[in-house]
Amino acid sequence: MVRIDAFGMPSEELIARIEAEAGVGNREIVVTTDSKDTLEDLVAYSNESDSSIDINVVENDKGWEVRLEIGGADQVTLPHSNESSVPKDAVS
Repeated sequence: MVRIDAFGMPSEELIARIEAEAGVGNREIVVTTDSKDTLEDLVAYSNESDSSIDINVVENDKGWEVRLEIGGADQVTLPHSNESSVPKDAVS
């Protein structure tokens, strides 16, 4: 799990950081922010990617804690193969 304090961080920079963390195998990312725009961008990112999102209000209503789970629970990683997954008789 990775925590990112996004107070004052531009959304573009935050999304790039999330993608970089996911790229090195971090699948659970928790972001804290006080920006409604950033919150909306995180929801949009979750909707556009294979991510789930859970949003909680930070104590004393001073922002949000956003938990992203990168990659679906039903996502299966298949071993690499040079063979096509399309049956040979399906291609004319």
